[in-house]
Amino acid sequence: MSQPIDRGFVARNEAARGRLVRLLDRLTDSDLGRVLDGWTVGTNLAHLAFWDRFLLVRWEEAAESGRDLPIDVGPPLFDLLNDTLAAQWALLDLASVRVLVLGGAEALDAHLAALPDARVAAVQVASMARMVDRSPHRNDHLGPIERALFG
Repeated sequence: MSQPIDRGFVARNEAARGRLVRLLDRLTDSDLGRVLDGWTVGTNLAHLAFWDRFLLVRWEEAAESGRDLPIDVGPPLFDLLNDTLAAQWALLDLASVRVLVLGGAEALDAHLAALPDARVAAVQVASMARMVDRSPHRNDHLGPIERALFG
């Protein structure tokens, strides 16, 4: 008997994206420069934007190539990408960060919500939940930002 398809990630992604919107609505330009564990608030948000967009592109490439799953990226590559891009992310202003992070989250969430059951099942079988559930990554960054800025 096959495992039932779990689409709970759609609601979790939506909730995390809503949290992101609420944070962005409260941010000021000066908030972006606040340093948290070596990265600024702006760098953390631009990081989220990059990884959502990068995952979207990987899903699109998988579909074009006839694969059920996108190419996986793990250590040390994701650390190298973060280290390389952090300097560029830090240069973005609030308007740019807002467009990038919300646009990336909205586009990826819509794509993930529309994935065929076969692709969602492949994610589940491969134990690759973060390929569809973006809420853990978003919440891992949003929590410290919210605590630092708003207590």
